[in-house]
Amino acid sequence: MFPPSLRKMLETQRVQGRTRELGFVGGSTENNLFVLTNYLDKHKPARTLEVGLACGASALAFTHMHRLIGGDTERVHVAIDPFQADLDDAALVQIEDEGLDSYFRFIREPSYAALPKMLREGLTFDMIYIDGSHHFDHVFIDIFYSARLLSKGGIVLFDDSTLPEVRKVISFVRRNWMHAFSETDLAEYRRDSGRSWRYRVAKALGRVQLTGFRKNADPERSAESSFKSF
Repeated sequence: MFPPSLRKMLETQRVQGRTRELGFVGGSTENNLFVLTNYLDKHKPARTLEVGLACGASALAFTHMHRLIGGDTERVHVAIDPFQADLDDAALVQIEDEGLDSYFRFIREPSYAALPKMLREGLTFDMIYIDGSHHFDHVFIDIFYSARLLSKGGIVLFDDSTLPEVRKVISFVRRNWMHAFSETDLAEYRRDSGRSWRYRVAKALGRVQLTGFRKNADPERSAESSFKSF
């Protein structure tokens, strides 16, 4: 279900920018792209958001699926990334070449500036993919605002969950936000449906790369809630 430019990107590990060809950097793994694509195909979220754009692999998956699903609902994928110019706007070139512009909105700002604006505007999203900076403070800001931008029943996904600073944020969610979120098993959306022994071992050890949580309620903690160390 991948569009041609995404298949080419994965095969060659190269991508064309506005003025030069680059190596494929900072992109989601093929397994993650299968999970995103299969989740979109099954649940059909209409408004999607990602923090971090890089070469545009995940954005291509999101926008391509929005086009395939179609329907009367206004579908849009929003991507936040202040560093696209460093990659010669490679992701934007891929989106344009695939004719997916009408499903795409790009914000050339840091997420800590863009996300609060979205909250003030009253925007909501059905699916959010966090794959920007992997420093703890940035990831924490991303999930703090994403938790409030996410519609009830929506899903938020953390990429690179094995990295220590990302894992620390995930631990906070597990320890202090389980009144609002339930962890989601993503195995069924993988290409191998979670049957490979590598994945089963990684899952048992809590070392999977992609971690998802479904929102069930407002994440705001009450004054009486006890803080749990993470």
